[in-house]
Amino acid sequence: MKIGTIGTGVIVDRMIQAVNMTDHMSIEAVYSRSEQKACEYAQKHGVKKYYWNLDEMLNDPDIDTIYVASPNSLHYSQSKKA
Repeated sequence: MKIGTIGTGVIVDRMIQAVNMTDHMSIEAVYSRSEQKACEYAQKHGVKKYYWNLDEMLNDPDIDTIYVASPNSLHYSQSKKA
């Protein structure tokens, strides 16, 4: 499973650590609303792709699944869009 993440909080750090200990799963991309934050977060976790445009990440053909860890008020709209 190839995963894209939405959010850059502590819960995403933990999820990425868990994925990295699992066979057949990988973090393909991370998303943040800020280009700088997305880039820094990707570098921190060794993720090759980062996005600051959510639609671009959702259209990435290399991503199978989206992990939503944004503020709660955004969960519904982002999950529906994904």
